[in-house]
Amino acid sequence: MSASKKKRYPVNYEKAARRHLKDANLLYEEKRFANAWLLYGFCVECGLSALLVKFEAPLDNFGNIEVGTYRQHMPHMRKAVNDFIQKESSGRQVQSYLVNLPTLKMLDGWLIYHRYYSDEKIPFLGNIDDWKQAAHEVETMLDRLQGAR
Repeated sequence: MSASKKKRYPVNYEKAARRHLKDANLLYEEKRFANAWLLYGFCVECGLSALLVKFEAPLDNFGNIEVGTYRQHMPHMRKAVNDFIQKESSGRQVQSYLVNLPTLKMLDGWLIYHRYYSDEKIPFLGNIDDWKQAAHEVETMLDRLQGAR
C-alpha cells in the first residue's frame, strides 16, 4: 500500500494523552528520563488539544485540529489555547479548566525537536518532576472534561 493510500484512523487526543502519560510514568520509574520527559510533553500537548476539541475547535476529516487554526506543538500550544480563549465563544469555559494547570508554564522550554537530541543535550531534564506534575494536572483536567460530557 503506498504511503498516500494508507488507512488513517480518527484522532483521539484524550486517549493519546492518557497513553503518553502512562508510558512516561513507566519510563520515569525506570529512570529513562529523556523519553519520559518527551512523553510528558506529548501528554500535555494532546491534553490541551483534547480541551480545545471538547469546546469545538475546528477539525479536519480525521479529527485533527485544523492546520492554521489552533493546532500547535508546545510551547506554541499555550499561545494557541490563549488565542482560542480570546476568539471563540466557548473560550471562557476553556479558561475555567486552565486555572487547574499551574505547572503548565514549566513546559515552555519543551520542543518536539528534542526527540532528536542525545540524552545529555536535552535541556530541562533537571526539572522532570515539574513536567511530570504538569502532565498529571492535565490528566486531572481530562477527568473533569470526561465528567462534563
